[in-house]
Amino acid sequence: MNSAKNVWIVLLAFMPASLLFGQKFGVGAHAGYNLSSLQINNPQIKTYKGYGGAMVGAWFRYGGMFYIQPEVNYHFSRSEVTYTSQDGLTTQNGSLNTHYLQAVIAPGVRPINTKMFQLRLGPAASYSVMIDENLRKLDLKNSQLKNGAWHAGFFTGVNIWRFSVDVRYFVSLNNQSSIPDQRFKSNTFQAALGFTLFGR
Repeated sequence: MNSAKNVWIVLLAFMPASLLFGQKFGVGAHAGYNLSSLQINNPQIKTYKGYGGAMVGAWFRYGGMFYIQPEVNYHFSRSEVTYTSQDGLTTQNGSLNTHYLQAVIAPGVRPINTKMFQLRLGPAASYSVMIDENLRKLDLKNSQLKNGAWHAGFFTGVNIWRFSVDVRYFVSLNNQSSIPDQRFKSNTFQAALGFTLFGR
């Protein structure tokens, strides 16, 4: 419950900043590819391969040349894992599927900003809360991941008329493992195709 509240706190905390970036306002939606690459030091996990998944969400943009863009996204990823039991006698292959609700804040600049074409770039920060996970063919009750994950990174995007293409890369800022002396961190790549519903 607290993790879900953090998503809205991140978004609402930055809403007043829109007053600093002018009165221009836009709303849009986007969808695309999400690839989370976990860095794991669990000795029982022998191999790990991330295959990615999908993301879909909505964004709200305030400002002109300088702007701020809050987003709410849903994304999931699938990973294949080779797992060895604690006694070391059995090895299993299975998949780890995670589903997240993500809040993103992306302050940006538009060095090219015309009616038909825009170039956008800047930093980005996000908070993701796990809403579901599924472990298939693995003798585990859960992945022992914490519900919340903080990330920071950068993005670049282009707009042609009302269509947009964005790519971004996030680096994990916190250990997602709930077990002492174990590290789970996820760096995330996202690429999305979007459409501006109104505004810009």
